[in-house]
Amino acid sequence: MPRLLGTCGALLAICCAAAAAPAAAQQDRVIGDGRAEYERHCQACHGDSGRGDGQMAKILVIPPADLTVIAEANEGSFPFWQIYAAIDGSQEVSGHETFQMPEYWARFREEETKPGYAAAHLRVLVLTHYLESLQAQ
Repeated sequence: MPRLLGTCGALLAICCAAAAAPAAAQQDRVIGDGRAEYERHCQACHGDSGRGDGQMAKILVIPPADLTVIAEANEGSFPFWQIYAAIDGSQEVSGHETFQMPEYWARFREEETKPGYAAAHLRVLVLTHYLESLQAQ
């Protein structure tokens, strides 16, 4: 009986490891897609690492936020859907109401009808996941 339990335990471990590999690959792809959106649309102001120190930061009226401390500012929990709402424009964010912060949601909606562009909500989703991945440990 102990040998059977050991065999079942080993089999379970192998199955879990096999299931984790595709999940990790999918997570890497989502984060990579989010990074691409960030580099294209956010990096100039928020900087390479999301700390608000991008090339455009010094000329903006309202300094860009440090995106790496969102979780820290929320008691260690990343407010995923609140950040999603800030990106999609359904929640106001200081600095985003000016001409300096384009409404990316509207731009994404326009582009989603063009070949090669994902649906707007998916682009906001992967970008939100990427911002979650930037949080200081």
